[in-house]
Amino acid sequence: MEITDLHYKFKIDASAGDIVNKSARIVALFDTVSDWLNILKTIKIHEFCTFILNYKVASGAQSFQYHLIEEKLGFTKMAGAQTQNLNTATGKLEHETLREEVLRYIQRNYMGSLCHDSENYQQQRLVDFLMSIIRDTVDYSDALTVVDSLINLDEAMDTWRIQHLRIAQRMIGQKSIGTGGTMDRSGLHKTLNRRLFPEFLEARAKLRCETLNYSPSGL
Repeated sequence: MEITDLHYKFKIDASAGDIVNKSARIVALFDTVSDWLNILKTIKIHEFCTFILNYKVASGAQSFQYHLIEEKLGFTKMAGAQTQNLNTATGKLEHETLREEVLRYIQRNYMGSLCHDSENYQQQRLVDFLMSIIRDTVDYSDALTVVDSLINLDEAMDTWRIQHLRIAQRMIGQKSIGTGGTMDRSGLHKTLNRRLFPEFLEARAKLRCETLNYSPSGL
C-alpha cells in the first residue's frame, strides 16, 4: 500500500525528495478516485438506483478500504473513536500511524526530543517550529517541501470527501439515509475539513496574524 511505503520513508529518514515524490503519488491516486466520482454525475437518478442495487445497499461508510486508509493515516486515533464502532479494517489501533511517524520524523530531524513535554506544550512547540520554517525557507527548505507535500495529501483526501458529499446530495437529497442505512448528507458534512495535520495550518494562520499584527482570540 502506498501509505505504508510513505510511512516507511519517514521511519528510515528518507530524503525529502523521496518523501515528496511518494506523497505526490498518493495525492494523484486520491485525485483519480475523486474524478471517478464525477462520472456518477452523468447518470440519471433511476440509473443510479439500479447501480446501487448491484451493491446490496452497501455504502462508502462500510468500505474496508476507506477504514483502512483512515486508520493508517491516523484519523481514527485522532478522533479517539472506539474500534468496534468504526468497523476498522484490522480490528485494532496499536500500530503506528502516518501522523505519528511524521511527527517523530520532524522531532528527530529538526526539533529534538519532546518526550518530557506535556501534550499541549509539544503541540505549541511544533506550531512554533512550523512557523519558523515558513519564515526561513533557506535553512529549512527540505522541511518546508515535506510539510507542503503533506498539506497536499490532507487536501486531496478532503477533496474526495467533498466529492462524496456532492454525489450524495445530488442522488439521495439532504435528509435521506445513506445507501447502506448509514449517515445522511448532514452527517457526511460533519466529516469535512478534518485535517490530519491541523498544526500545519494553524502555523500558517498564526503567521498571517503575526504579519498583520493581529491576534484574534482562539489562536
